[in-house]
Order: sequence, then structure tokens, then C-alpha cells
Amino acid sequence: MIDKLQDIEKASDDVRNYFRSILEGRLLSIDVEKITDEELPSLIPNGFTDCNRGFRYADNLCSWYTISESEVWNIPKTHTKIYFRGENAKIPLRMNYSLFRYPLYFDREKYVIFAKRSGISTIDNKLIDPELFFTEHMGEKILYICGFNGVDVFGGEKICAYFAKENIKPFHLRRYILEAQITTLIEILHDPDGYSILPPVDIIRECDGGPYFFKDVKSHSLMKKIANRIFSEEFIDIYKSKYVYLLSRYANFCKQ
Repeated sequence: MIDKLQDIEKASDDVRNYFRSILEGRLLSIDVEKITDEELPSLIPNGFTDCNRGFRYADNLCSWYTISESEVWNIPKTHTKIYFRGENAKIPLRMNYSLFRYPLYFDREKYVIFAKRSGISTIDNKLIDPELFFTEHMGEKILYICGFNGVDVFGGEKICAYFAKENIKPFHLRRYILEAQITTLIEILHDPDGYSILPPVDIIRECDGGPYFFKDVKSHSLMKKIANRIFSEEFIDIYKSKYVYLLSRYANFCKQ
């Protein structure tokens, strides 16, 4: 069985547009030093900007959510989840209470701006008791800043997420936007084909009784190969330059 791209040029252009769309999207196009205090709130949406992608995607970071219900799950073992609901998302952002209690182990060299943090999810950079906090503040707004992958004591991959609720003055918002921008660039530079859902592609499959045509195949290995090649040849320097620039801006910002 052999899979081939029906139109390699179209697939390549789709990948280029995908990487451009991230650079030119809501989050990475923000220049926090040129935005006025009055303009800042309009840059923070309610819920997902792109409902077709997960809450780790660039344009879904730095978004307002509503603290919703908690729910006890019994699979694979008994645990409690908190739900954060956004205006535009059918599927809520949900997290285990344990992520607000126990640290995740993560690559501190990779996530350099968070290297001194514990790996526990926080609100306003503070540890909370999730049962008390989410009960007391149910129905209130909370800002999801960004998150990154880590590993718990059982070897499971989870997310360490940062939120804000009280610290939302313009100075704070600028810092949060920079953190989300830098986190996005880190993720793409380390995993360009796995960062988010790549564009679908039309495939011709040659096998006994074939060939067969498959339209809009998602997450195909051939598309991932194209994405890695085009990223390394055409985009990696652009993303690296933006990362270095924003990292320097963030370092200066933290000194203020």
C-alpha cells in the first residue's frame, strides 16, 4: 500500500498558509509596547478565538472564561475536574483539581521563562485550594493565560496552566500576552508538525484493486513531512527571530 499526495503544490501552499496564519493571528500580531491601555481589553476575547483548535493554540490563549461546575469522575480512578466555559466553545476547558495541588516535572530549559516556577497550576501566580476557590468563585470570570506540558509522578503527561483573576491591570495584561506569545513560539519551534492540527490533504492510495481517492485526510504522515520540511526551509528563522526578540522584551519588562 502506497499513499501519494494528489497535489503536492496545493498541500505545500496550505502548509505555508498555516504557518503564516499563526504569525499573523490575533496573539502573535500584538505588540504590547505599541498598544494603549485603553486598547488592551479589546485584545482579550471571551472564550475561544478558534473553536476548531484546542486551548493550547495561540489564538485561544489569553482568553476570558467563566468558572463553571466541578464534576467527580470515576475513570480511571476517582478525581474531580473543574470546568471553564467560554462563549464560543461547545467543549469547555477542564482540568483536574490535582493540577492545582501537585507539581508537574517539566523541561525548565525549554520553558525558560517559567524555570523558577513550581510546575503547579496557579491563579494570580498563587497556589489555591481548588475545592474552596472554585466553589467560592463559581460563575465569575477568569483569564486563562497559557499552559505547557509536564509529567506527573505517575509518568502521565498533563498541563500546567496559569490563570489570572485579580491581577488584570494593563501592566499585568501586557506581561500575560508576552508569556503566551513566547510559549506559543516555544511549542512551534520544538514541534512544528505536532503543534496543532495541520490542514487536511487529498490522498491517492495505491493498493490491490486501487488506486483509491481519499479527500481531506487529517493528520496524514505525508502532510507532517511537508510541514517539517517547509518549516525548516522557510519559517524557522522567522519564528526564531520573533522568539529571541520577544524574550528580550520580556526580560526588560520583568525588570520594571
